[in-house]
Amino acid sequence: MATAHAGGYGRSRARSLAQTGAWVAGAAFLLVGILGFIPGITSNYDDMTFAGNDSGAELFGIFQVSVLHNIVHLLFGVLGLWAARTWATARGFLIAAGAVYLVLFVYGMVVDRASDANFVPVNAADDWLHLALGAAMLAIGLLSGRRPEDDPLTRRH
Repeated sequence: MATAHAGGYGRSRARSLAQTGAWVAGAAFLLVGILGFIPGITSNYDDMTFAGNDSGAELFGIFQVSVLHNIVHLLFGVLGLWAARTWATARGFLIAAGAVYLVLFVYGMVVDRASDANFVPVNAADDWLHLALGAAMLAIGLLSGRRPEDDPLTRRH
């Protein structure tokens, strides 16, 4: 049986739940950030603004996006992939990013969509996706345990 190493992502075949979760989240954010800049995948691409509620672009015709929104996805993606290198950084990323996305959900629920305060911008589809992402990342981060030895994917039986 291979022994798990909670350190670097590439130093062991066994990856922790936190590392796997951070890698999957990072890859997904990076992909979504890139797709947000591709006409056709992003509808109304010509209506995309840098920021603000007047951006008419929608990823997959559903999620309102702007240049700023896409850049945030790219940054979260790079950060998630970087964080996946160790159990501690992966767990920290998942908990912090999960909290940020839950705050974004609340922000989306209370912000006046037509106001300048909706600078990200977000729509109802974004709100529910932010809730699901935030809850999932936070749950994975917390389920990975308080110490590397507690992580369910690397725990010895």
